[in-house]
Amino acid sequence: MTQPAYSRRRSYEALALLIAILAMANIVRSLALSEATQWTFTIAIAAAAVAIGRTAGVTRREVGLNPDHLHEGLRYGLASFVLVALVVTVAAIAPWLGPIFDDSRADAGVVELLIRVVVVIPIGTVLVEELIFRGELLALLRRVTPTAVALVVCSVVFGLWHVFPAWLSPPDNTALEEISRTGAAFGTFVSTTLAGLVFGWLRLVSGSLVAPILAHTATNTIPLLAAALVAH
Repeated sequence: MTQPAYSRRRSYEALALLIAILAMANIVRSLALSEATQWTFTIAIAAAAVAIGRTAGVTRREVGLNPDHLHEGLRYGLASFVLVALVVTVAAIAPWLGPIFDDSRADAGVVELLIRVVVVIPIGTVLVEELIFRGELLALLRRVTPTAVALVVCSVVFGLWHVFPAWLSPPDNTALEEISRTGAAFGTFVSTTLAGLVFGWLRLVSGSLVAPILAHTATNTIPLLAAALVAH
């Protein structure tokens, strides 16, 4: 649907503001904040993204929060969740793939691990990033570019969101410790951009943000749980 001129202008302004805030937030969270503080900070960034979208008149349907599409969101999301669980299970059983589950985060105690899997990752990472990227950012991009272009641009921005932290921090997987920081950052960019394409496709084909939320939760939590089981 063609947007009125004033709506396109407001959409461009909101899009520029959102990308600028994301760029600044990425630097701040990577350089100036502790891990505990980052959780609160990223939630605040998601709230800011939603507020920016509201200024441009972005609707719940555009973001993927229309109840009419909840069923499709659950259907695609749960199918993705099961698929990820099956792939991770097969990988965990295969002895030659053991090194990929050598994750330093799996060394945490049971309570800490559960808090990370049940609260920190689903809310502080998944919900935040889905609201920002497959929610507000994709909605604004679709207003000013064709959907396919919007999906690609949104996924690239999602990939860039992960580059600076990957470049600054050592990898959680000890099997990757020998890779240079530049190599780790590039690998992170490629993998998260591809993940962004899949999450974005799920959002578009289902019409619901629930689908990428479930898929994203699966990719971030199930491998960690598998690593903990393999380690113990």
